[in-house]
Amino acid sequence: MRPICALGFVLVFALVSGPAAFAQDGGAAAGGAAADTATLDVADVIERLKSKKGDQRLVAATEAANVEDDAVTKPLARLLGDDEFGVRAAAVRALAKRTTDRGKKDAAKALAARMSKLAKAAHGEGEMLLVIEALGELAQPASVKPLLDGITDETSDDVFEARMNAIARIPHASAIEELIRYLARRGRGKWAGRKRAVTNALQQATGQRLGGDPDKWRAWWKENGKTFDFAAAAERRTSESDERRRREEKKRERKRRKKGG
Repeated sequence: MRPICALGFVLVFALVSGPAAFAQDGGAAAGGAAADTATLDVADVIERLKSKKGDQRLVAATEAANVEDDAVTKPLARLLGDDEFGVRAAAVRALAKRTTDRGKKDAAKALAARMSKLAKAAHGEGEMLLVIEALGELAQPASVKPLLDGITDETSDDVFEARMNAIARIPHASAIEELIRYLARRGRGKWAGRKRAVTNALQQATGQRLGGDPDKWRAWWKENGKTFDFAAAAERRTSESDERRRREEKKRERKRRKKGG
């Protein structure tokens, strides 16, 4: 794999920190390489996604996160196999931002295929986590099976937990039913810790605290499954996530003040 250029590091930082951080820091550091998203030309972005120059593909993939046109989905999907990690990471992030039903489905399909390849590799856990997070953002019912496939005893705890959490974000009965079914598995070795991860995912998905007994979850779902409000559950998760983010920001601010004082 070739090393990522300096611009690549700027844009990968933007990938992790979000659009606001890029607008404040990355754009200036890149010397204005990324265009104003309000004036992006879709055809031009697509052309640069196909460029032979890695820095051009990197900038275009980062810009594509702000392009709603489904025409960018296919060329972004091709970049999931790019030689440059920074380009692949930017493409993952852009695919996660698809907004139309068609775009989300196509993006999720491409990401699931990439996840399958990464699961067979001896490296790439960081990239795997990015792909899983993107599948969680897209929240497509068709992603439930790919997120469960390929899990072995060698799968790291972080990747396993990320897969379960991504499934929890999918607003479909199959997501909850598969988590309950997975909870009922009887395994050895790592299963005790993984059982907690599945239980936590079910709690995230439903808002219920029923512990690790699959029979309790089955009984609850049988009674409530047909009337379960997935939209309300998604709003609850968003609210909880925002609250956690606020607490973390306050904690960091207290540390900064203590260090500065």
